[in-house]
Amino acid sequence: MYIISCMEKISALTYLNCLMSRLAYLDVEVFADRYEKIFSLAALRPHLKTLRGASFSSMGDDTLSAKTLKGLSESVNCIMYPKKGGDPSDIPSPSKDMAYVSISTSNYSTVYVVADKRTKCITVAFRGTASPKAIRSYMRLSSAVPTRTHTDDNKDGYLIGIFKIVSEMFYTVSEAVHMLSKDFLGAGAKLVTTGHSLGGACAQIFTYLWIKTHTNKSRDRVCCHTFAAPRVMNVYAADKFARFVEEGRILFRRVVTMGDPIPHLPVKHSSLSDIRTYSHPDETRDIDIGGRLVLLCTNFKKTRKNECMSKDAVNRNSKWTRRAKTPQKKAHHGNYMGVRFNTMSNHGIFNPLYEIKRNMSSDTICRVIVGSHASINLTGSDRKIGGTTISFFNLQMIKTPQMGIIAKVSMKLKKVVMTDYAHADVYMSARVFADIVRYGSEMTSDTNPLRAVAYVALDLEDVAPRPRLICV
Repeated sequence: MYIISCMEKISALTYLNCLMSRLAYLDVEVFADRYEKIFSLAALRPHLKTLRGASFSSMGDDTLSAKTLKGLSESVNCIMYPKKGGDPSDIPSPSKDMAYVSISTSNYSTVYVVADKRTKCITVAFRGTASPKAIRSYMRLSSAVPTRTHTDDNKDGYLIGIFKIVSEMFYTVSEAVHMLSKDFLGAGAKLVTTGHSLGGACAQIFTYLWIKTHTNKSRDRVCCHTFAAPRVMNVYAADKFARFVEEGRILFRRVVTMGDPIPHLPVKHSSLSDIRTYSHPDETRDIDIGGRLVLLCTNFKKTRKNECMSKDAVNRNSKWTRRAKTPQKKAHHGNYMGVRFNTMSNHGIFNPLYEIKRNMSSDTICRVIVGSHASINLTGSDRKIGGTTISFFNLQMIKTPQMGIIAKVSMKLKKVVMTDYAHADVYMSARVFADIVRYGSEMTSDTNPLRAVAYVALDLEDVAPRPRLICV
């Protein structure tokens, strides 16, 4: 477990995940190009090599000096915000070292599942708020207190709109992880999840569900780094998450730029019961590692310094104790470790024209884009298709294939006033996902298609439903 005893060095893994959280905001037409430019920076190369050779438990041991971090962030920001005309006109193919799957739904913008041979890691990077529907996921009245997803002895509760985002594509994302591990990286791949703001919240819930649905304690482990993430679990769920950290099944780090208001939301109410109040994993109980799970950082834009210190060290340092009381302002949400997160989405967060379109029945649609080098065929078909392919399918069929018309209408009416969190993509399987990828078409002139010309026909005849996520 990485420990930051001073403010001079930061885990290279934490910084790489900060970069992935920023890249997740990009649309697919520029994602691979900027990813390759960043991961080809000379200052990063030795750290990528070190991460490739590291064991799971030592992934965070390699560190970056503040000076190196400053130079890297300056280079990264130049790549992320190029001069006008600096973006490619067509979707570039990734190098032979990287392959990715982009998954988007009508209810949430995009999660990238990225495999990289330079690090031997598969990173699941969730995008933060980038659409009106993403905003509504946490702005409903139901978000005021955690919602229990089951009525038996399981007391876990979540910010239910964000739980819905993750649960309805959890098995689809999981199959993307398995495909890239099996067909691209091979055995020994390490799983990482990350995200900024809403993306960090999604990463935390995804990590928790992954651990609860995978029982091999020595093999099924996840590194989860969140940036500017709000509280999304009640005390019971956060406490279980912290226990998984103590057991070594989760390598967790919560990074906060001091003065950012989002990590303090929703408000933690000490007067409410543990079931009905939100909590971060480090806030639940007096665990030995609690203060080291949180990394407090200065806002580089304000201080011109990349300085971070773990929360337990801050509590023993009077200068940093004062810094930790930085007034909360929205501006602090847009800079993490010197990486700019302002004007993140290509199209702005209030433009509904850039959401995946539903079908005529108003069903939730999922778009899957697979990108790999032209010489690498991840489709599994006889056609030699590398590059970038795209598929659309009806996610509602994966969630509720046997639901009749009347039941669907009733469910849609209920969704007007409450969130449908009960139905996950439980009919997704390795074969079904392989079919979705296999029957994808090559992307051509439209670099960010949002409406399907045709949907992949789903063969669910022999598919047994997987565990309902509200019950795990």
